[in-house]
Amino acid sequence: MINNDKRKEPKRYRLSGISMKEIKAKYPDKVIDAYVENERLILVLDTCRIKFDERIPQSYNDIYGGIH
Repeated sequence: MINNDKRKEPKRYRLSGISMKEIKAKYPDKVIDAYVENERLILVLDTCRIKFDERIPQSYNDIYGGIH
């Protein structure tokens, strides 16, 4: 039987103690986008996405919740 499901499970790694500010300072050319999904910051780099564990509080009536 041939498996037609070509979708691979993404590799997941857990980082500790790193901030978006540090990533932007070290790799400014790698950062493509940043957005909030379910109150979590998602940082999109050219090769991966980083989901931060801390919840971003809504402030100043900003529907996206964080300043990127």
